[in-house]
Amino acid sequence: MVDGTTLSFLQRLGFADILLWLLTFAVVYGILSQIKVPKSREAQAIIAIVIGFLVLLSVPTSLVAFISQASTSLILIALGILMIMVFLEVAGLTQEYPEIRDGKPTGRTIKISIFTRHPYIFGIIMAIIAILIFVGAGGLNVLGWKVPTGYSLTGIIFFVLIIMAIMWMIFSREGEKK
Repeated sequence: MVDGTTLSFLQRLGFADILLWLLTFAVVYGILSQIKVPKSREAQAIIAIVIGFLVLLSVPTSLVAFISQASTSLILIALGILMIMVFLEVAGLTQEYPEIRDGKPTGRTIKISIFTRHPYIFGIIMAIIAILIFVGAGGLNVLGWKVPTGYSLTGIIFFVLIIMAIMWMIFSREGEKK
């Protein structure tokens, strides 16, 4: 999808700096427009622009590199998740659910998308993916936690998650046999 030449071109163009400035501008402008201080939208925009440039001038380069790497990873992962969701919906992966009207079951079943039926599970999965992107992009170093570079922390986390999934499948099958 994105090769090294594209990323190096965006880095030379200052994409990380532009991204940081846009993020700061959006957050400050959003806060100012919500609290309505000052009342003029033009003044809110000017204040947000100035604060964006001040943040850009005072931020360490490690934070800019982290934001750039995290945003690139987040975009790629979001596109991948979106494609998986589209394929699951097109395939018609649904779950039957008893229809309830006025608090009583009607005896009929309706088909509901698995994303609608289990929103908390998919929310937890998305949170885990976001945490892994944060760690993989160097977020722990930005927070001041030194991570040894001899191994990949994200790889270890994925390995532990795979072991946990295998254990869960083994124990759930033992429960079915009893």
